[in-house]
Amino acid sequence: MQGHSEELWAIAGHPTDAEFVTAGYDQMVMLWHADTHRLLWKTPVEVLVASLFVRRCEEICLIGPILWGHSGPLYHALSLSLSS
Repeated sequence: MQGHSEELWAIAGHPTDAEFVTAGYDQMVMLWHADTHRLLWKTPVEVLVASLFVRRCEEICLIGPILWGHSGPLYHALSLSLSS
């Protein structure tokens, strides 16, 4: 996907609109139009995003590893408003 400068790790479709959200290890979250693939907005985040989903049609929930320990990664979760 053009637009990200590092690996793309997460993608989620909007439940009702023709949009999808991408995120990855460049610490950017991007909202795209599904039909035209045009970038609608992007915003930086403070985590390397490994997973995401759209909740209640208005909120993006992000999950990313913040620390790798002996038993695997510890995760950080945060959310963004789709109206930002």
